[in-house]
Amino acid sequence: MLIPCLPFLIIAGKKLRKRITRLTAYSDFLSFTNSNATQKLLIIGESTAAGVGASDQNQTFAAHTFNLLQRDYHIYNIGKNGLKSTSLSWLFQKNAHRLPNQFDQAVILIGANDCFQFSSPQKFSKGLQDSIDHLHEHGCQSITIPLIPPVHQFPAIPALLQFFLGIHRQVLIHEMIFVAHKNKSVVYIHQNERYTSDFFAKDGIHPSDLGYQKMSEVVASTIIKAKEKDSQT
Repeated sequence: MLIPCLPFLIIAGKKLRKRITRLTAYSDFLSFTNSNATQKLLIIGESTAAGVGASDQNQTFAAHTFNLLQRDYHIYNIGKNGLKSTSLSWLFQKNAHRLPNQFDQAVILIGANDCFQFSSPQKFSKGLQDSIDHLHEHGCQSITIPLIPPVHQFPAIPALLQFFLGIHRQVLIHEMIFVAHKNKSVVYIHQNERYTSDFFAKDGIHPSDLGYQKMSEVVASTIIKAKEKDSQT
């Protein structure tokens, strides 16, 4: 059912994105440092990493994560609105001159645009794996990947398109889980999939300040638990 409709769905998705209110990207690049921090954490990804939907830099995913981790990490954040998994490594290379040579940990925020553009499962997983391999080359020992954004619940999306986006999202989630299982360094987060209206910004697509806070709480908690587990072993 999905394949014959694919050209129409891709065109519909592109037209819809053009009509959506354009919000400011507050964290295309951000860095948060603390003299007491001992580890470096990279946040990389699509519009959620770019802070689209936040009211200012202090309400972005990176800022919330920095505060929740009790400032034990130097955090470097790079994001690009519209990014797909196949461009993750490109985004890193583009910003390499502003980044350290090595990172201890990373968080990858990706998947919504791959849903909107109905990326093939093979291209999505290859882009994700290439990015993981690239991060390994830069010393990353732990990579956290949250669940793909809930494109099937975006308030700005018509119900019919939500339906097909939800199907493709599940396909890409299976690919994400498969990639995570192949890489012992990857922690995949399957967080709550029920979102209230206040989770979303005024464009009905991106997270609001509250949405970013909730996202960072889940990710920061996962990182802290993993760190405590490592210290015990």
